Amino acid sequence: MAPTPEEMAMLEARRQRVKENVALLKKEEEEKKAREGSGRKITSMGKGDGPDLKSFIQQLPVASEVDKTGEASEATSTKRSTKIQKEKEVQDQAKQEPE
Repeated sequence: MAPTPEEMAMLEARRQRVKENVALLKKEEEEKKAREGSGRKITSMGKGDGPDLKSFIQQLPVASEVDKTGEASEATSTKRSTKIQKEKEVQDQAKQEPE
């Protein structure tokens, strides 16, 4: 069954809104990159350059959070399990709420 003229008009209006939203998101992303880029030093990465180890190291846990055996401390484990429990609660709430 072919769409009615009203349905065609609604679909065209929706397409236009989507195009406008995409353009707006691209503009916001470019502005965000421009703001972030102005505060950073831009470096080009040649064949001889390696990965940025400084940022990689910052992602590693602090030495006080890891004991000598390499296992996470109790405080870190507790934080992690609490975070996981909260995430599960949020997921359960989302499942219970009607859409």
